[in-house]
Amino acid sequence: MHGIYQLDSCGLTAKSCEDLSSTLGVNQTLTELYLTNNALGNTGVRRLCKRLRHPGCKLRVLWLFGVNLSTVTHRELAALRWTKPSLDIGC
Repeated sequence: MHGIYQLDSCGLTAKSCEDLSSTLGVNQTLTELYLTNNALGNTGVRRLCKRLRHPGCKLRVLWLFGVNLSTVTHRELAALRWTKPSLDIGC
């Protein structure tokens, strides 16, 4: 597996985030994840956030533009930035 997954505009949904979040916990080489313009929604992004807090997650870049997030989810991402400052989140 390479360290960069570019999955922009490829039809991912909140359900897809279940598989992605499990990958984040075990894949030590994944450092960049681009998910722009997918229908992840709040539920999907919250699943990812939960796994991003895992100490084994080595992700450094997460791009989430165009995934229709609520203010509450944006706040959760802001809190994640605070607790994991090495993670660059774009949304």
